[in-house]
Amino acid sequence: MKKCKTGIAIAIVSALLVLASCTNRDPEGPLASARDYLHKNDTKSAAVQVKNALQINPNVAEARFLLGTILLKQGNAGAAEIELRKALAASYPERLVLPELAISLFAQGQSQKVVDEFAKTQFANPAADASLQTTLAAAYDSLAKPELAEAALSAALKTDPNHVPALIQRARRKAAASDFDGALSIVDSALAKDPQPRRSEVQG
Repeated sequence: MKKCKTGIAIAIVSALLVLASCTNRDPEGPLASARDYLHKNDTKSAAVQVKNALQINPNVAEARFLLGTILLKQGNAGAAEIELRKALAASYPERLVLPELAISLFAQGQSQKVVDEFAKTQFANPAADASLQTTLAAAYDSLAKPELAEAALSAALKTDPNHVPALIQRARRKAAASDFDGALSIVDSALAKDPQPRRSEVQG
């Protein structure tokens, strides 16, 4: 009887160890932790957790997307592009991936590629469309196509009048036209909405 009880105890312990092992192999745990860190703007810790999730399952689309956006925030646009394309290949929503991918290309100085890939892209989603059109405006500016840049910027602000990167670009245009009061007014309004707009979205 004693041996029987011992055998049952060993079986129970073994089953619990297997269950714990399965639980630890679930990428959702580190992904949830990564989302929490991102909410706190702690990209370094978030990156660690996302990589932990990818070690468990390298095909998790959300993990690829989050890693891409983290790398972009950290200034590593080339690596960000790789991860974002992997997220896209894993069927993560285009309305989330493509605006970030366009920013990563622009940050690498690939303005023509931004235009070639995304000039005709629309999402019917205000946030996604405003972001993409803003990046297109910056790309057109860098390619010395001011009319197309203005059209893209107007489209961004029509979609979302409060899109901060688009407002910053509008301010730059007013400053270039010597309308400094108008430029400062727009900048003040934009910074009130977001004191730290992403540099990659507003340069050009």
